[in-house]
Amino acid sequence: MPSAATRRPTGIRKIQKQQQRDRDGDLIMGAAPRATTRPNPRNKSDARTSSARTDSPATTFSDVKVTGWSDEKEIPKLLGFLERHAARRNPHAAAKGRYPQKMIRHHQILDNALVLSVRSEEVIAFSKLNGFSFASAHGRQKLTLTGPGLRARSPAKTPASDPPSSKTENPTEASVPASASVSDIEREQSKASTITLLKAFLTRHYNGELKLLDLSNIIADEEIAQSGMFDSPATQTKFFPALMVVCDEALPTAEVKRETVHSVLLSNNGLANVDVIQHLSKTFPDIKNLDLSGNNFEGRKDVKKFKLRFSSLEHLIIGFSKEEAGWEEDVVSWFPKLKFLNQQPVRVEEEMDLML
Repeated sequence: MPSAATRRPTGIRKIQKQQQRDRDGDLIMGAAPRATTRPNPRNKSDARTSSARTDSPATTFSDVKVTGWSDEKEIPKLLGFLERHAARRNPHAAAKGRYPQKMIRHHQILDNALVLSVRSEEVIAFSKLNGFSFASAHGRQKLTLTGPGLRARSPAKTPASDPPSSKTENPTEASVPASASVSDIEREQSKASTITLLKAFLTRHYNGELKLLDLSNIIADEEIAQSGMFDSPATQTKFFPALMVVCDEALPTAEVKRETVHSVLLSNNGLANVDVIQHLSKTFPDIKNLDLSGNNFEGRKDVKKFKLRFSSLEHLIIGFSKEEAGWEEDVVSWFPKLKFLNQQPVRVEEEMDLML
């Protein structure tokens, strides 16, 4: 059998064109995301129109002070960042399954702080952004939000880092009992915002034409990076199972999964082993192509949990930092239908027929 190449391969092609996004955060695999007419927060005419439609004389407003930024020239970008992430975490939007048209009604700069005027009922959405990192031209800047109704949150404990439970209904559709405590309500809102974030992520990283789910270099995704959901081993152990729960809900049967996803890219995630991603074999056991290159696997022991897990796998891309004699033959034996290992043929049809 020809020796498999150990250099990083590029056999499973990636589509570079930008994918459309479903602004509502709904996962749409194999279909074009639906359009939306949500106003642009940077467009003043849109802002005036939105305000006229949604504010009433009885509406009350609260001030939210934002510090941690440094460049006034980036205020439009910062406002867009805050508007986008607060919208995703708005409890009223989650309940109705849509985004609010505009949350920041006015803003001004006072004593090196950006002061936002927002509806009092929507302050809770901004409180969840406390500790988020803003991608400034001067580097990542940790934001601090203060004001009436806001409480300090640790970035490691933000609602976005809590995975949804597979034993409950979709929180975006579930109702909270009238007798529920504040913590119960916040927990449901947290689940809703997490699921919305993960659905949007999957929509951005799925290519229906190739039936390809591109989960490579996850931390490079701006919204995932800002949420802190994949920035440490502790959060990674929650992120991937939660992502697979969302996939299970979007693709409820084995047949639908087989038809929708043929290839998965998990390259360049800095993984030391496959423990974090082992749920992939339960959600997508019938994939044909898998790319695990560019991670930190030392040897075959680090991927052994995938042994005999992907019975339909035909092409595997993988690399180890330490050379091990005979590792190719060992890995090939784990997957009965494997035809290519790192782009090198490893079986002919006659061999596969004998094995099966």
